[in-house]
Amino acid sequence: MNGALIRFQRSLFPRFFPGNPGIGISGLIGELSERGFLCPLVVYRDGPSLYPSLEYLLGTLRESGRRYKAAAVAGEDLDGAIGLKLAYFAGNCDSVIAFGNGALTSAKAACALVSDAEAVPYAVLDGRIRRKRRPYLAFVYGAVPPGESYLGLGKIASRRGDLFQYSRFLRPDYCCLEPGLCRHEAESVPLYLLLLFSDLVESVALLRFGKPKAACLDGVGLFFRNARPYMLDYASFEAASNMQKASLIASYGLYAAGIGPAGCLSMAVSKLFGAPAGEPLVYLLPAYLRHVYARDRKVLADLFDAAQLSGEKDAGRKADGFIRASSELLSSICPGVRRPEFGDREKASLIDAALRLRRGPIGPRGLKRSDLADILNAV
Repeated sequence: MNGALIRFQRSLFPRFFPGNPGIGISGLIGELSERGFLCPLVVYRDGPSLYPSLEYLLGTLRESGRRYKAAAVAGEDLDGAIGLKLAYFAGNCDSVIAFGNGALTSAKAACALVSDAEAVPYAVLDGRIRRKRRPYLAFVYGAVPPGESYLGLGKIASRRGDLFQYSRFLRPDYCCLEPGLCRHEAESVPLYLLLLFSDLVESVALLRFGKPKAACLDGVGLFFRNARPYMLDYASFEAASNMQKASLIASYGLYAAGIGPAGCLSMAVSKLFGAPAGEPLVYLLPAYLRHVYARDRKVLADLFDAAQLSGEKDAGRKADGFIRASSELLSSICPGVRRPEFGDREKASLIDAALRLRRGPIGPRGLKRSDLADILNAV
């Protein structure tokens, strides 16, 4: 990783521990001991049985003499987050461990609710009155998450279907890669990879210059070299570690550029038509690249070089080659996705829904209705 990305990670992002099965959890226990946390709330996605890695985590907590409280969440909804807040106070907990990707959003929202519910939100530290910090949040994951997981934001739905966005104090303090969890999150891996690739490519296209764009070009190269090996063996330490670096770089680009047009349209398709989150990128991202091709082929030529694709020297052919290679890669990650036929009314509804995303914490910047219409026409 380049120096700018490392400084950005140190200033804004959590500590990372890319470990083999067992080692990553041991590193987390050491982190809790170093910071003096005695009773974590362990949040995990409800399932038919406890994961072996979760049993190992709970056993290690018991061996270290710590109390803990375990709570399962069924989905990403506000009622679940309120239940976690009550469990946090009932167990006199002092930290939160989100175990698995499915538990992170609920754990983030619970931390925000706990922070807002503090009876005394301010404390005297070093003779100064300062706001109390929200609970310490650790994130243990197996499937490499999209870039937004590292950022301080979260979306959660109420019983009425409304979306609440939390943007304060929500980034994890510690992230632990646990490849042994991948087999339990195998269904989510293709969708996470689609979102990760979209964040990288759209950040390069949206940023004109600077260190975030250079970092995202490096991330595209990491993705192209490691996506297929990672799909073949989720527990491969080398591929998983490289994909973790690409995920961190994607969050760097997402922080600098915001969500891209293809990402906004994908969220709109998921919301209006019920498609799984990220799946519409299989056909929307190539359409966005064709839209970029008509305006600036040099961007796609730079992406072609970053992906270390070979066989072309002309900028136009490089741009065509990157679009073709990207389409093949997306189809191999998530095969069998059908391209829907959007009528004029559906296109207008999707554009309106995508434009409303500008209100979010990392909403798109400079999004135009005409650009979204061109992308939908190119599908």
